[in-house]
Amino acid sequence: MRGNQNLPSSSKWMYEFADQNPYVGHPNPLKEGQELFRRGLLSEAVLALEAEILKNPDNVEGWRLLGITHAENDDDGQVRRDITQDCFLGRAPKYP
Repeated sequence: MRGNQNLPSSSKWMYEFADQNPYVGHPNPLKEGQELFRRGLLSEAVLALEAEILKNPDNVEGWRLLGITHAENDDDGQVRRDITQDCFLGRAPKYP
């Protein structure tokens, strides 16, 4: 969980990455996640966006889109953790 190394130690704020992620190692997981989201494949989009964040933990767009995807997928717990990560990075999240 490299993207969480600087978050407060409370596990309720830690983002929980998937154990098995076929998008880790993908050349452009953010673009893939955006395309999957556009096509309505939300669970797959989450995996691609998680791979992006593991690759680039400070990518605000990756965190923002991951939060939106979790919200669309009704995963409120993960949305809170996404917003916490955005805010911890010193950026206000911009949700549509």
